[in-house]
Amino acid sequence: MKYGGAFFLFALLGFAFLFDSIGVIRCAVLAALLHEAGHLLAWRPVTGQSPRLSLSVGGLSLRFMPGYCGRLGETLILAAGPLANLLAAGAGFFLLSMQAKAAYYLFTGANLCMGAFNLMPFSFLDGGRLLRLWCLQYGERVLRATDTLAGCLLGGYGFYLMTTSRNPITKISVMLLCGYFFLKRTF
Repeated sequence: MKYGGAFFLFALLGFAFLFDSIGVIRCAVLAALLHEAGHLLAWRPVTGQSPRLSLSVGGLSLRFMPGYCGRLGETLILAAGPLANLLAAGAGFFLLSMQAKAAYYLFTGANLCMGAFNLMPFSFLDGGRLLRLWCLQYGERVLRATDTLAGCLLGGYGFYLMTTSRNPITKISVMLLCGYFFLKRTF
């Protein structure tokens, strides 16, 4: 397992947990863990080996070489994370049909958002990797365009928040998030 900035991730999570009075952060972290568990559960049967994990400021991720287990194997591994979130959201909807509780709403919403977000066609998400894998002719062009669009939207919204927000935590969060995506894209 590779650790890069893991201390900063845990410090940030610890700080966020201090102010998480209704459980939003806890549900988001649980959704992220379920997402990665989906990838891990698909990894072993497809590759026959243990995965290489990386823990960084961006969270937990699996490291593998493209083409390592074939197109179908990669598809199964990449789709397993969002699928785990969507199945968990389905379970949350079932629980909500039995009894409406705030915790069930948070759990369902966090998993639904995590699954849908990771299917978006950005190069650093599962959706972008699937697009690159299956759309060989146009995949790279589409990913460059969506990454540029995401960078412009994130940068524009970050600038808006920096200039209008009075909350210093919001300003610091926007700077860290923009910096993280810039570094991830650059290196």
